[in-house]
Amino acid sequence: MSWAAESKNIFKIDKPQDWWCRVSGLASAHTTLRIDVIRLQKEQAPHFSEIMYLEFRKVAYFSGWLTWANADFRRAIDEEKARLIRNVSLTRVDLSDDELIHSSEFGILTLFVADGGEGKQTQILANAARLLDKKNNTLLEVG
Repeated sequence: MSWAAESKNIFKIDKPQDWWCRVSGLASAHTTLRIDVIRLQKEQAPHFSEIMYLEFRKVAYFSGWLTWANADFRRAIDEEKARLIRNVSLTRVDLSDDELIHSSEFGILTLFVADGGEGKQTQILANAARLLDKKNNTLLEVG
């Protein structure tokens, strides 16, 4: 399945393949998921030269590794979001895919996906997300 070009690198991170992601926190009741986005110095690993943060709000679902290479996130297509919801939720199975992903329960959520290569994939179903600089200033919001 091919993904539209505009759905890749939704956080507009320069050379996302050069960055590592590390889950660094999950607030109580899954309200906020924080991911460190780190560019490693190739000549002095494991020291990092740059750091940013991704913050996902009102997280309903997370699946994936706690650390992975590649900060290239995309917004999932509707069919992918519906398939995930059907696989992890026992509610609302009587609805069509379109009704399900636009329902009051799931319509406000976006499925964010990072493909880490070698079949590794991170999925985050959340209300919104933002990219923060190292001083926690918002650089970009997606939601």
